[in-house]
Amino acid sequence: MKQFLAIIVTLSSLTLFASNYPPDYCHARVKICEDGPAVVAQVSSGCSSEQYVIGYKKSGLLSHNSFVDAVINFHFSEQSPPIRTTNLRISPDWHNLGFISTANQWTFPGRGGQLSITALSIAFSDGKGNWDSNNSYNYYFPVGSNLPNNCYSVKTNEDLMGRIPLSVWTVINEAMR
Repeated sequence: MKQFLAIIVTLSSLTLFASNYPPDYCHARVKICEDGPAVVAQVSSGCSSEQYVIGYKKSGLLSHNSFVDAVINFHFSEQSPPIRTTNLRISPDWHNLGFISTANQWTFPGRGGQLSITALSIAFSDGKGNWDSNNSYNYYFPVGSNLPNNCYSVKTNEDLMGRIPLSVWTVINEAMR
């Protein structure tokens, strides 16, 4: 059975590279955007769907709590619906850098396929009526190839095949410092 699985994996990797894909096609790329205490990491590769990690730094107004709720508005290039909202409870980071979410894959069905996310705007709450929403403007993070001044991109040598590799988590933790 193990030999059979090894043959399947070998054939699938040969097919991938025989079809003129570059050798780093599946390597993880992470785009980190920071705005005050808010951090958004967009992790992607040629072989996997985009994943998002939301962080709230220890320097934020709500850092004295045992958790933080992120209210995330998704903006789309399509006109209807222009915005969808979700709530995400974020737990404390192991390194005591603040709060950090697990990897999330958000997909939104639309007419003729998936809606393309163009931006995230986030407000944070402690669940007790206290908010950190960037003076009511929300923390705004564009998604895509154009990197604004508060964003940077890092490419790793590890493949992103569903789970975020350790080297990407290291980059995200550095952004939380």
